[in-house]
Amino acid sequence: MRFLLRWQHVAPGTRREGRLGVLSVVEQLQGFELAAGAWERVLGRRVEKYRDEWLDDLCSRGRSWGRLSIRTAVARSRRAGAG
Repeated sequence: MRFLLRWQHVAPGTRREGRLGVLSVVEQLQGFELAAGAWERVLGRRVEKYRDEWLDDLCSRGRSWGRLSIRTAVARSRRAGAG
């Protein structure tokens, strides 16, 4: 568990800093699906003095990502409407 907390930059003394820290965390979590609103909490725990405009800046510079799969509820509602 200690290894995971350090590797994920959650343990004290392992947190990233600044915009490059946000980019580092996003790259590490690439492919991990999470609701858009939850990213602020994830980044806030891994980047020292996290500011939400850092993520906005990265996204506006083309460093963005999207959901990899359709949520089950959405898929079900689409199938129901298509039938």
